[in-house]
Amino acid sequence: MVSTSLESVCNINPHLTRLQTLNELESTFQLVLEPDLSPSVLLSNWKGKLSNMSTDFELVELVLSVRFHALLSVLPHYKRSGGENESLIQSGLLNVLSTKASLAIEAQQYQKFGYVGYCYYYH
Repeated sequence: MVSTSLESVCNINPHLTRLQTLNELESTFQLVLEPDLSPSVLLSNWKGKLSNMSTDFELVELVLSVRFHALLSVLPHYKRSGGENESLIQSGLLNVLSTKASLAIEAQQYQKFGYVGYCYYYH
């Protein structure tokens, strides 16, 4: 059960609607091992930020940041137990970082060329 959730956090779909983003955040928070904060408290903190997002780039950036935090949080737990989940988390962290890098490039193109230029460049 945990590894299925873990796989969904490690595999990134950068093209999400706002509703899908909330669902993604919710599933990500199920993995966060924070002793003093429950997933629902963490989620309500991020929902406030989510409503203030003006662009999809900010939205995806939020999901990536949350995922990175979640994966880093669970890594020590899986390091102790070892096995395939540890390498899955490590590849998930690399996946988040590479997606963040390509997202930054896309955001620059969007700012430079506007929506029409961005769509022409990427589609």
